[in-house]
Amino acid sequence: DDTQVSVTGTTETEKKTARFPISTWSNLKNIHVIAGVWSNNASYTTSLLVYRNSEGSASLTLTSTSLSEELKEGDFTVNDLSSGIHTLKFKLKSNNASGTAYHKFLMVYAWG
Repeated sequence: DDTQVSVTGTTETEKKTARFPISTWSNLKNIHVIAGVWSNNASYTTSLLVYRNSEGSASLTLTSTSLSEELKEGDFTVNDLSSGIHTLKFKLKSNNASGTAYHKFLMVYAWG
């Protein structure tokens, strides 16, 4: 996905989702995320938080203080999920009420 989204303030706001299947044949164990994130002010931190389904804690948090799109990446496990279709939720926020957090590029890889 290469759609630019933004949010102003410190409230986590869901901006993108991605769905993926878990099945007995897939042997899927990990998700790798590469995302472009940046801030409107180098003194503020943009956070892109990745949630699995409706979990209360983020599985991955990518941060940046860059003033232009900066690629960040990380992994998390999914081998504990049951068979079925699952949803990744991408939530964006700034660490400052006046900060605007930006996110554009998104690539998600699943691997065993």
